[in-house]
Amino acid sequence: MKGRLRAAVWLALASCWPAQADFIEKKKYQEVMDPPTPVRGHAVVGIAVVPSAQDLKSGQVSVRIDPALAKDEIRVDVASANGRLRGEGIWEHVPAKGAPDWFELSAPSGATRPEHVDQLALAAQPISQSGEKVPTFQLVAWGRRKDSGASLPIRLYVNTRRAEMFSYGPGAPDGVRCTPISGGPTVRFDAVCDMPLPLGPDRKATLTLVRRDGGQTSKQEVKLQW
Repeated sequence: MKGRLRAAVWLALASCWPAQADFIEKKKYQEVMDPPTPVRGHAVVGIAVVPSAQDLKSGQVSVRIDPALAKDEIRVDVASANGRLRGEGIWEHVPAKGAPDWFELSAPSGATRPEHVDQLALAAQPISQSGEKVPTFQLVAWGRRKDSGASLPIRLYVNTRRAEMFSYGPGAPDGVRCTPISGGPTVRFDAVCDMPLPLGPDRKATLTLVRRDGGQTSKQEVKLQW
């Protein structure tokens, strides 16, 4: 009788497991040195919480997602400024009632990562929205994250093509000037834009990049959600 009861309980837990899950790995994260494909990128390579040098050594990344969001696949990308290191993994988000905002994903380092915190871009993007004209990013961070507070410092990794770049958002209505990264050749991106992000209740924000090259000015928007 006890054995049957235990079996019934186990089956009940097993049947409801998918609803309790947060992410299911679809494509194992891997890092590759000197990828064979040529590097051609968009202006924004990644958006992440500003990391520390210790963060870059972490075997995990945390993605902040509204637990109520519909099921989707999230692609996590890592790219070095010089184009020599590329990492990618894909996870399927399974919404669960009462789940935490930050979800931890395993992203072990398979190669040597740059020591400078501005030379390694991190991005998390919903695959279902990858074809949209305005790119959409999820808020992502190296290592484990817990409570966020009212705002977070975020970093945009951008390809300025040697021009001046400014970033505008809810936490920087007057804009911040993007800073060229420190040392070494740049192929994938060449500057970072650090700005505060108020974590508003609508859980999304539109960020605007303004590129100024001589007498020409161009704008590009990106969406960030959490």
